[in-house]
Amino acid sequence: MQSNIHFGADPGAGHNMVKSPKFTADCDYTEGYHTWTLDWTPNEMVYKFDGDVMWKHNLNRVIHPFYGTEWQAPFDEYFYVILNVAIGGNFLDGPDEDDVWNYPEAEFWIKSVKITPLEDIVDNSKTECKSDARCENCRPNTDQCTGDKKFMQYYLLEDWEGFTCEPNNDRSNTEICNTLKYLCHDGQAQNELNLGEQSVCGDSQTGWATMGCCYGDNGASCDRNALLADASEVYNMRYDIIDRCDNWGWDGGSNDMVLTGDKTVKCATGGTTTTTATSTTTTSTISTTTSTTTTTTTTKTTEMTSTTTPGKLGL
Repeated sequence: MQSNIHFGADPGAGHNMVKSPKFTADCDYTEGYHTWTLDWTPNEMVYKFDGDVMWKHNLNRVIHPFYGTEWQAPFDEYFYVILNVAIGGNFLDGPDEDDVWNYPEAEFWIKSVKITPLEDIVDNSKTECKSDARCENCRPNTDQCTGDKKFMQYYLLEDWEGFTCEPNNDRSNTEICNTLKYLCHDGQAQNELNLGEQSVCGDSQTGWATMGCCYGDNGASCDRNALLADASEVYNMRYDIIDRCDNWGWDGGSNDMVLTGDKTVKCATGGTTTTTATSTTTTSTISTTTSTTTTTTTTKTTEMTSTTTPGKLGL
């Protein structure tokens, strides 16, 4: 299973996607109902399976140069909730051209959908007014948080250890140095990250301690452990900003960095649950319980139960 955000023009070169790693479950989640949750605050999108956090997307940034310098765009707007079946493309491992879909065995069943207010899923005691130099159009501008480059920061009730983005130890000093030069000083990289302004890309006194040997002899004289430590710090700063631990293609497809963490999700015992998800500009949360069985469709103001055919759940 995988959680992605899509944005930009479609079709066309403006269509962009940021995706999670591929997760595996410790059970057959097509048997019985399970809960898929999106907690959407003004600052992040948090994805859960059966109540446990599996992935996050940071929204405290310019999402993509496609939107210029617009902070959090396009996820600072209202969106519809869609529960749908989408088959085809190159998503995960199929389907293939010769796959056969049998009905009613191949069905997507939804037992319920629950929408919860933002204030019920965040730790209100931690909510604060913050600032960021990259934020050109921060909002909201309220009595609690006003001023240049200011925004409200919300924190969910649960903590998450998450993942780290580490350097690939199989890469040479020169290859690691080249990646650090790109991330910290290349103009194309700065368009999205503005990472050069971060302390991790500073001089030997404030961040990138091995900068001198990287530029002096392409890393030949760099202490290996010091270089790996610098790479870990820069890679993780980039990962924290844009949720990516991959290469953009500047290295010819080699794995300069490795996403480290548990990519297995745990199924709840009993197989029946509920969910949460929140919108950015308003204050709400969406819970969806899904399975492979049901045929009712009910709509209320805050709850919805429906049935559809197999595929992915889009929120």
